[in-house]
Amino acid sequence: MENQLDIKCIDQTEFDGLEKEWNQLLARSSADNVFLRWEWMHTWWDVFRKNRRLLVITARSDGKLAAIAPFYIDRSGPLRTKTLRFCSDELCPDYLDIIAEKAHESEAVNAICAFLQKDHRNDWDMMALENLRSDSKLPANPMLLNHHNHHTQHSFVCSYIKINGSFDNYWSARPSLRSELSRQQRKLFNEKRIRHVPIRDEQILAKAMEDLFFLHAKRVKDKNIVSRFTAADVRRFHQTLAPALLKNGILNLHLIYHGDSPVSAIYCFNYNNKVYFFQSGFDPHWGKRSVGSVLLRLVIREAFEKRFEEFDFLKGDEGYKTFWTNASRRESELIIYNQTFRGAFGHAMKIMKARIRHLTNIREDSGAPVGLEKAIGAPRHP
Repeated sequence: MENQLDIKCIDQTEFDGLEKEWNQLLARSSADNVFLRWEWMHTWWDVFRKNRRLLVITARSDGKLAAIAPFYIDRSGPLRTKTLRFCSDELCPDYLDIIAEKAHESEAVNAICAFLQKDHRNDWDMMALENLRSDSKLPANPMLLNHHNHHTQHSFVCSYIKINGSFDNYWSARPSLRSELSRQQRKLFNEKRIRHVPIRDEQILAKAMEDLFFLHAKRVKDKNIVSRFTAADVRRFHQTLAPALLKNGILNLHLIYHGDSPVSAIYCFNYNNKVYFFQSGFDPHWGKRSVGSVLLRLVIREAFEKRFEEFDFLKGDEGYKTFWTNASRRESELIIYNQTFRGAFGHAMKIMKARIRHLTNIREDSGAPVGLEKAIGAPRHP
């Protein structure tokens, strides 16, 4: 990058008009994935912006967009700590990062980090950069790490299918439940007359999304688990985003119907020759017939037939993923504490909690009674 980078924080108007340049840069970057698309980030900001400050940073070289840092500032906690985060954190996205030209990624990341360190050092107390892609340059960036206390760790495991060869070969290598699931699929289609409906038409998209939320809510209630996917703001995000993704050939939504009643749904994104499996739902009354697994098998088969490179199940350690996947990658988390009162306090609390966990583990290992964590309200760590 021969020219000096022109770096600045953009305002709402500039963010609104950046779609084409943003997505073109993303396609030229090594961070290219669906969760860093302009549509995803911009829709998130429209829905979740309340009481937050936009801090999207752009870097240009001779007028051409060379890097984007999709950040915002959140103020929370009793001290109103100013925390810098990636946009879209409520949605549990994966593989987040600064977006930069492949050939100049290190230079652009260094310049943006220096900009945060020098020009905007009073705008943040902490950086909580979660769900970082495995090859991000941020966890080793000297512009921030050499000047601040920090903490880096691996976080979530993302399991995926590395697609190679035919679906039949992939399926034959999975003997566990293979014959039973194939039998269930035949019975569902031949005896129960279910219909598999891939959503390709915007006219039926709104109802299909409602059916997805309905089925997810039924599954959550039946399994007695917690999920924000059907919360009003999250629903509004996906209902707003889905038409744009469908228009761009990214939305990959499949449902199974029995008559007019939805019984299973899978919500994926097709992007950059990968399928991202984001969410699902099914009617528990059909659970014994494996409607969720049958639909997943159909969607995975389609990924093989279309010659995608991966079918990514994203983060989460759900046991069912071991049946389907053959590879995995780790995300990381980077926490940086600024040299402000709130930043120093946050770092001190991090150290104290770590020491308490260490002491608690020692006392448990020795068989001594444990009471320290109760005294200060810290959780048990068995």
